[in-house]
Amino acid sequence: MDHIVALFDANMNSYISEGFAESQVLDLVDATVSWLSAHKQSSPYAIWNLYSFSTDVLHSCASYKIVNEKIAGELQSPETARRSLGETLRYCPQATSVTGLALLSAIAAVARIQSIISSLSESSGINMMYHGRILIITASSVQDSEVVNSALFSAKRFNVKIDIISLTTAPDVNIFLKQVAYLTASKFSNVPKPKTSASSVSYFTTHIFKASPAAEWRSLQLNDGASVGVYHREKRLDFMGECSVCHTNISHGITCAVCFTLQCDACFKGSCPTCSTTV
Repeated sequence: MDHIVALFDANMNSYISEGFAESQVLDLVDATVSWLSAHKQSSPYAIWNLYSFSTDVLHSCASYKIVNEKIAGELQSPETARRSLGETLRYCPQATSVTGLALLSAIAAVARIQSIISSLSESSGINMMYHGRILIITASSVQDSEVVNSALFSAKRFNVKIDIISLTTAPDVNIFLKQVAYLTASKFSNVPKPKTSASSVSYFTTHIFKASPAAEWRSLQLNDGASVGVYHREKRLDFMGECSVCHTNISHGITCAVCFTLQCDACFKGSCPTCSTTV
């Protein structure tokens, strides 16, 4: 079973600050739903979840429902998914980000399906294969990096891939998101703003499909593997740490043993700024 969980940044201010028009954000919504619909159609055993996040995390819709701890297919029309996602778009402050909380919600969804598949495999005696993958689509110029780092441990525990499509030009954020994708053996794509003001649905759809693991399977069927090779894992990345207080790059520092928050010597006050644990 192939399980995709899409996390969509629903904070309109994040896109506006990067120069995206409202119509282009709606085109991105259409492209995301088209990609999920194609994923569902690619296999009778493909399912998906769609979450949105701004100041909180909302589960917009899914292509399945769980009845008596069994997965049942659910007919989810693209129009319903578009409406559900579109209704979550908000103009919110950009001072904070809940990408990490959204990631934890996605990992929880993967863990639940993985548990059900494992239970069904054990009861039926049939080895059911399961592949869980998360796609983050975000334009935020800030990230709750401490929560994301904590979520990475859960992602590694459940062997979850985290692909990322970033629409921000903030270099520090893109370096951090590249690291997240790299550490989960996944893909990162920095998508620039469309150059024209015309409909950009096809533009975003192309980028999402190229970043999608399912696109590789479809390209093999179409003998068009060359078009997928645009997005490779980064071979070299900057893994220098960043102080969680002053946000400067550091070569050494103090790490909290509970939540792994990193501080430089100058900012260290004897306790963790994230969880208040005495270090």
